[in-house]
Amino acid sequence: MVLPRLQSDLTDLLIRASQGHPIEPPRFGPGAAVCVVLASEGYPTSPRTGDRITGLDEAAALEGVDIYCAGVGRDEEGRLVTAGGRVLGVVGHGHDLSRARTRAYEAASRISWPGMHYRRDIARGAAAVCL
Repeated sequence: MVLPRLQSDLTDLLIRASQGHPIEPPRFGPGAAVCVVLASEGYPTSPRTGDRITGLDEAAALEGVDIYCAGVGRDEEGRLVTAGGRVLGVVGHGHDLSRARTRAYEAASRISWPGMHYRRDIARGAAAVCL
């Protein structure tokens, strides 16, 4: 995952590029980031919606973790529920890919809803090579 490590002003880079102006190479922070997407039952063809999402606070409290909402809504009581197929992006940060991957999966394991699923192999090969 590249954007969580971006230190340059993304808006400035995009505006300058869209106008054909030269841009300086983007600056990135040190370390690595890995994103695991948590999906609804039935994704990608017909994702189920309306399932209550639990464990977000516990996952977000972990060091080196960011959680991005995608297919998320609220129920009548204001609780977060699934509202699409790709529901959450769970990003782990670390000094290397292995640590970032461990953090992402630790956070993902604390989140749940009925039918939630995610790939278990994200960055596995890259983390093994980059040790």
